[in-house]
Amino acid sequence: MTQNDCNVDHGSILGQGMYGMVLKGRLKAHDGTERPVAVKTIKPNEEASHFKVLLCEVKIMAYIGQHENIVSLVGAFTRNIRNRMQSFTLNF
Repeated sequence: MTQNDCNVDHGSILGQGMYGMVLKGRLKAHDGTERPVAVKTIKPNEEASHFKVLLCEVKIMAYIGQHENIVSLVGAFTRNIRNRMQSFTLNF
């Protein structure tokens, strides 16, 4: 999965917290079909400590895997991680 496979609607905020926000998106599968996803990302110009919290959340969700009471991690975009630009997608 690449970031090109996910179309994020930056005008459609599903929710936000102290350091992050969740946006509505559509993920394109290899067969060309699309499905709705939630894309969690850090707010612009946040501190490095908040970025690390988001990375820890990705690690925890990857470790947990599928669970009936938790939204599932679909993937994470880490190409620009050195610039503190990272997001991950969740089932929606």
